[in-house]
Amino acid sequence: MKSVEIRNDAELRSAVEEAAHPAVDPQAEQREAERLESTRGIVEAVRTRGDAAVAEFTAKFDRVELRPEWFELTPEEIDRAVQRVEPDLVQALQRAHDNIRRFHTRNLRQPWEETSADGTVLGQRITALDSVGVYVPGAKAFYPSSVLMNIVPARVAGVRENSHGIPAVV
Repeated sequence: MKSVEIRNDAELRSAVEEAAHPAVDPQAEQREAERLESTRGIVEAVRTRGDAAVAEFTAKFDRVELRPEWFELTPEEIDRAVQRVEPDLVQALQRAHDNIRRFHTRNLRQPWEETSADGTVLGQRITALDSVGVYVPGAKAFYPSSVLMNIVPARVAGVRENSHGIPAVV
């Protein structure tokens, strides 16, 4: 971030002009093209190699070693984990889940259709995606709110499966 000290009107005008028309970085366009190409490569790798690519990029960017088989828990593993959590925390998370679900249910938009006098059909079709993937940051921290705030609205909207085609549990 650049700090600017403004002592008079001329310096103010100069600072405003610089903010409105920043100096062009001749290499910015090249860096942006490289970032875009890198991003395309990551997306394509995940599209073709799936969880193996996600594990690879997690190791590269987050320096956390994961194995794809760790990405999804069985219902039994979830039940065992819940048994180890303080009941007060489980209740707080359930209350948060219920509040988020209630909020998003009230905001759920409905499709509509009407036919105008000349026979033209107008309307809006609202359909959920079949499945979604959710990224929750925090390799070294615990963010249950991020999980809830991403998954519960998707479920309210009608998403029924996760990215592996397995029915969602939230």
